[in-house]
Order: sequence, then structure tokens, then C-alpha cells
Amino acid sequence: MALNTQLVTGFANPLVTTTDLFTIEPAPVTQDSWFGGDRLTLALELAPGQRYTVTRAAVTDLFGNTAPAEVIKLHAEDLPPALEQPQVPVAVERGSAKLPLRVLNVGAIEATVTRFESIDQWVAWQQKSGCAGSPIATSHARSKAALNEHDLVDLPLQRVAGLLCVSVTAEGKGSHKEGLQADARVLVSDLAATVKTEPGGLFVWATRLSTAAPVAGAKIELHDGAERCWRARPPMPTAWRGSRARGASITVHHKGDLGLTDLDDASLSRPSQFGMPGPGAQPRLDAALFTERGVYRPGEAVHVKAIAKGSPLTLRGDGSARAEGARAGAQA
Repeated sequence: MALNTQLVTGFANPLVTTTDLFTIEPAPVTQDSWFGGDRLTLALELAPGQRYTVTRAAVTDLFGNTAPAEVIKLHAEDLPPALEQPQVPVAVERGSAKLPLRVLNVGAIEATVTRFESIDQWVAWQQKSGCAGSPIATSHARSKAALNEHDLVDLPLQRVAGLLCVSVTAEGKGSHKEGLQADARVLVSDLAATVKTEPGGLFVWATRLSTAAPVAGAKIELHDGAERCWRARPPMPTAWRGSRARGASITVHHKGDLGLTDLDDASLSRPSQFGMPGPGAQPRLDAALFTERGVYRPGEAVHVKAIAKGSPLTLRGDGSARAEGARAGAQA
């Protein structure tokens, strides 16, 4: 039965005016009833998946004829299945990587993982393009939520790394059995580029997400649009001078691992925040903190790392941090 429905009963003769003809157990979301001439109408909004018992009292027409009471059993349809993946690229730390999915009325979930062949493909990809290439891995999960209850499911991606395209399929359950499909971009890596901007250039060094330690000997590339315009394998850190286009990114390569950082001016720090010369009125920062992923759910462990300038950090149990002492380059 549709969630918004009307039950119409026709009679041979006009009915005598009466009220409170219907008793419904359990109570629906909303209900209304009316009659006109020889028709009696009951309008209902039902809760998904709920079973109802509708009892109509006896009614009498203008000629004294009586229609006996009637009992009707209803079963409301379930909500359509849904599969929602992140709409933006997801970066997760290698070793504990997982893709979060928001689902409704689905059972088994399966994913096929392919790898982007280049940074250009990663940047240019759109969800409607699908995932191309030969699969390198598969992953499975299952929603344990009851019917018509949303669920958050983590799809494990712990045995793959790099720039990945993840194609997810799920089977519907309940009133609607149709299958669902969605694609997402996921970067799985233990590398990251820490980038500070300065007038006419960048100040870059590579770090590990798992330890926050600098990575000696890493190869760093600047991708400006569709072109690679700078490459270096210097001691950390290193500086690059020049202009860059909107949408540029930094990649870090080291022993088969790859990290990528988009150079978004809205999220990058300014030199003045770290006590270095440069324009900007932002307040000075004592440290840069980062986690292995961007979103957490209640009850999950949050792994926080920090790179401090001039003072070690003490992380408190309430989530705050305090800088103490004067040891340069301290990490927490």
C-alpha cells in the first residue's frame, strides 16, 4: 500500500450524515475522512513498513438500509532503497582506509576498485564517467539496519592504495528490490604534502600521516592544471618559486606510495601565521594539526597529529591542546 493513499467505498444510495466512522490501529501519521452523496473516502498517510487494521463502523443510507461494519488489513510499502557516497574525493590513511556510505533498505554491498592511471584522470573524472580499467580489488559489506532505518556503513579498503575509483553496488530489500550503483574517488596513502604559501611561491615538505614525521628522499611534483610544471627530490623542506593556476595540486611519491594535496587558497595557511615574513593579517599559529581522515562518527577514535613550531604540544583529554617549553620542531 502506498504511503499516501485513499480508500473509497461506493454505496447504492446517499448516506446519512455521520462522524467517527473509522478506527485505525495503530494510529497512522495522518488521517481524514469525508463523504459526499454515495461515496465514503478515507485519506491516510502511513508509516513505512507498518501494518494497520482499519475498522469501518456500520453506515445507513437515506432509505434506512444498513451496510455492516467492515475490517480492512493494510501493509504500507517500505521506503525506496538508497545508496549515498561522498560527493567529493575522500583521502584516508593507508592501513585503516574505509569508504563511508549512507544507506537505506539495502542488504549486501559490493565494491570493485580500479586505479586511475594518472593525476590528470583523477582531476578530470566525473561521477557520470564511471570507473574504467581492470579491477585491482573487491570489497564487501552489509547493512545491519532494520527496514526503513538509515545506516552508516564502512566499506573496507585496507589492501589497496593510490588514486582509486570505487564502484559500489547494493541490492535493495523490502518493498523495492531494485539494485543501486554509485562511484567515488578515494585516495589511500600514508603520505601528505604540508604546504605553506608565500608571495610568488610555495614552501613544501612531505610527511607521513601515520607518524607526522618528515619523509626524506620523497619526490615532489607540482601539477598546474593538466601539466606537471615542477619536480624535485630534495632534502626536506623545499621551496618553489613561480605563479600557479587555480586548481593546482602537489603530489608526493615515495617507495610506491602517493599523496596528493589540492592547493586551495581557502584552506592553506599563510606565512604570517607561523611568524614568517609575508602579507596577511591572520593570527599567528603555534602548530598545524591533522587527522587521518576528515569526518568521524560518535564513539570512533580520532588520531590527531601535530607539527609544532617552537613549542611541544600537550593534548588534553577534552580535545584541547597546550603548547609548553621551547623545543623547536616538536611533534605530538
